[in-house]
Amino acid sequence: PSSAEARLALANYQWAAGNPTAAESTLKAALALDDKNTSVHRAMALFYIVNRRAAEAEPHFKALAAEPGGTLALADYYTGIGRTQEATETLRGVAESKGSDAAAARLRLASIRYAAGSKEDAHAQVDQLLKESPRNVEARIAKARMLLVEGKAEEAQVHAQEAVNADRGLPSAHYTLGLIALERRDVAAAEGAFREVVKLNPRAGAAQLQLARLQLARGDAAGALSAAEEVARQRPNDTDAAVLVSRSLRAQGE
Repeated sequence: PSSAEARLALANYQWAAGNPTAAESTLKAALALDDKNTSVHRAMALFYIVNRRAAEAEPHFKALAAEPGGTLALADYYTGIGRTQEATETLRGVAESKGSDAAAARLRLASIRYAAGSKEDAHAQVDQLLKESPRNVEARIAKARMLLVEGKAEEAQVHAQEAVNADRGLPSAHYTLGLIALERRDVAAAEGAFREVVKLNPRAGAAQLQLARLQLARGDAAGALSAAEEVARQRPNDTDAAVLVSRSLRAQGE
């Protein structure tokens, strides 16, 4: 292929066909043709993250920083690999701006503060976001998850349900409801919430694994195996999926 776009298409095919070595080589060739091509940088960032080579993804996330939402993605990358100071520095400018990503940046900063142990400060930041915009669904979900971590399932349920009511098409809102239902030992509600996640996003691996665990617990080893195998096909390096496949097979006597 003579263009970066054509090579990107070939790389996607090679990757889907199970040849990551060829896909990486083709992606590098695409970038050599057009080192400003954001689609190629995005594909390379994803490739390295999925293949657990996160350090190699950094220059590609940096190349995307000027794109809409790119700074948030760079901050998420830093947070994901434990470089929270750099994530904080990346987010501050966005949070202080009047841009469309300001609220999302402020929410990420609150999450970083919460993870660092500054729970009261994090709650205050999220509460302020909700005061400014009561229908901020992501802030509502963050509040629910904070409360859930603190063992306040009833309060968390209120916020998660409000998030679902505000946007019934958002998988993360239903997933949060499922986690809360698990904490409350309401298995039927948890399963219903996780099934809704998979309905909205058939590749939602975390929800599929939750369903597999619930199915295995109630003796449906075949259903659990089917769900776990689907995640294993999508994410070959997922150890949780591999463990659930093994447990499901043992439960079937195989």
